[in-house]
Amino acid sequence: TDPNSWTVGPKFTFVSKSVVFSSRASHFSIECAAEGNPSPSYEWYRKWGTDEETRVTADDHYTVTNGRLTFTKPRQDVDPGTYTCVAKNDAGSVFSRPIIVAYGFINEFSNDPPGTRTAVLYQGEIG
Repeated sequence: TDPNSWTVGPKFTFVSKSVVFSSRASHFSIECAAEGNPSPSYEWYRKWGTDEETRVTADDHYTVTNGRLTFTKPRQDVDPGTYTCVAKNDAGSVFSRPIIVAYGFINEFSNDPPGTRTAVLYQGEIG
């Protein structure tokens, strides 16, 4: 028998690390990849395993392309949370570890008033 004809359940070969996005981001993606025979299809879920679990479907805000989930114009009030990739084929399904999507921002943090500072030349050490 030909091993290429055997049905093999999906197995992850790649899962994105957690990500932090900011208000400056126009888009970002998280991704998973799996191998199996037949080739797996992918689904994404938000808050997997909770009462608030929802399947992420393609629309103006989300694009799902194979194992990649792209967020367009990410929103801090909607997008942060845990996301789980599910890869499935005729032999079964596998669930990724949760990928955490968080919102972050950088605010002004200087406690020095704006202006010029003078530094004395050659007054420093290299350790």
